[in-house]
Amino acid sequence: MSNIHTLQKIFPTGFDNGYGSLKLLVEGFKVVRAPSYISTVEMEDVPGRVVFNGTAYTVGESAYRTGNYFDRNTDNNENKVNNALLTLLGALAHLPHRKAWHLKLVVSLHDVGLAEQ
Repeated sequence: MSNIHTLQKIFPTGFDNGYGSLKLLVEGFKVVRAPSYISTVEMEDVPGRVVFNGTAYTVGESAYRTGNYFDRNTDNNENKVNNALLTLLGALAHLPHRKAWHLKLVVSLHDVGLAEQ
């Protein structure tokens, strides 16, 4: 019996959860750069559309198209930490479909006060 983990490719990944735009670099793919907008408005299946904890979100340019019904990831460290997983999932949703992504991420906080002691 083969070990499934030996068959998986690991994609080195860089992610910047910026307040103006999010940037995602996954080895072997073009850089994803999208506005840091988040919306929960019902939309068709568009780039950046994800379902997380039972709620559908749209991240990026598609969220902006909803008009006044979007939030923007602001330049506030606490806000960026709270939105990090959601914006990462939205950035991944801009990449070609895969059944599973196996990523190695390193987290960097610019505000020591947000880190757990």
